[in-house]
Amino acid sequence: MGSGAIVSCAAVNGGGGSMKSCVLSSTFAFFLSSFLVLGSIATLYAWFIITPHVPTTLSPLGCQDDNEGSWSIGVFYGDSPFSLKPIESVNQWRDESAAWPVANPVLTCASVSNAGFPSNFVADPFLYAQGDALYLFFETKNSITMQGDIGVARSIDNGATWQQLGIALDEDWHLSYPYVFDYNGQVYMMPEGSATGDLRLYRAVNFPLKWTLEKIIMKKPLVDAFIINRDGKFWLFGSDHSGIGTKKNGQLEIWYSSSPFGPWKAHKNNPIYNTDKSMGARNGGRPFVHNGNLYRIGQDCGETYGKRVRLFKVEILTKDKFREVEVPLGLEEPKKGVNAWNGARHHHLDVQLLDSGKWIAVMDGDRVPSGDATRRFILGCASFLAVAVPCYTYWFAAWHGEVPYPFELVPAQYEKEKRRFLGLGEDRTCFLLN
Repeated sequence: MGSGAIVSCAAVNGGGGSMKSCVLSSTFAFFLSSFLVLGSIATLYAWFIITPHVPTTLSPLGCQDDNEGSWSIGVFYGDSPFSLKPIESVNQWRDESAAWPVANPVLTCASVSNAGFPSNFVADPFLYAQGDALYLFFETKNSITMQGDIGVARSIDNGATWQQLGIALDEDWHLSYPYVFDYNGQVYMMPEGSATGDLRLYRAVNFPLKWTLEKIIMKKPLVDAFIINRDGKFWLFGSDHSGIGTKKNGQLEIWYSSSPFGPWKAHKNNPIYNTDKSMGARNGGRPFVHNGNLYRIGQDCGETYGKRVRLFKVEILTKDKFREVEVPLGLEEPKKGVNAWNGARHHHLDVQLLDSGKWIAVMDGDRVPSGDATRRFILGCASFLAVAVPCYTYWFAAWHGEVPYPFELVPAQYEKEKRRFLGLGEDRTCFLLN
């Protein structure tokens, strides 16, 4: 039978049997099309409107949707660590032929992917100055293995442009937070690799791309740890989330030693913090010294993981006591607000003093909150169901005569005459799409 044809049928009893007939119409098509069209619109709305959608042209292996986010890295300058401005605010140019000044972010997953190293995001940046060159070590999440590796890039124009050098460190487990520092004429890296249950120190044998394991300095799965030399001792700050009763992203421990290789002794008041995750206990970058004062950067993970960084001035640091107070960071807020590349969150900052007397900083940022891919999926499904369930419920009730149909596709008089002509009596008519 052709599409759209109407057939009449009724319940006719006779000969010990019965035959049931229905009138097929477009009512079912109405509800089915409403279900599909409106549900699809709701899903697309949640996917493309609620979450920023930025199309890019890059390696098909890079910059995939990732539940951890879409982190990228920006550069900031200032006369002090408390007056940092984004690179676009200081009129920095790549070269004389450039059409516009450099703007953040200066390093993205596309930068790394297009250089041949597929990456979903870049985060946890640490600077290392060597002569006129700046080296940037960072976590890059491999789009194939889905684990973090340590990438490295180089700049010879004070951070305006970056050349991707490759992967500096790749292990069989996740790596991040590549804290790089000097000691006795050697360059060391202490990345986070807490999956192994310990804290490892690597030494550069062919800087910046070749490193060797120097020593496992602690049998604790510390995350986001750093080492500083202060008042004749080496101090190690880090978070151990493996203990019973530990509040994730709200714990901090301090250890001290006469050498970065240990042995390490625990601070008398460990854990220094075991508090709410919004308090900045977890480290958020390299500590720095300004006017003789030591400052620690912490992460505020209250609203979402890595929501913002907070700055603390360390007032007392001894093996028996520790005290710090929060101070304003003074970082210029993004002019685009939540639509900026770091508008949703930023959780890592490295500030360093250049030989020129100026300060430079690198910060990571994200335009979406943690778990955004899952959030979009749930919103899409919820939006679809919000449209589908009422439509189906109403159609089901109308089919059983509990509520009227939304409109009458077949004129009542025509239907009545057709029933009389076919001898259908007053039996109920059903509407279905043929």
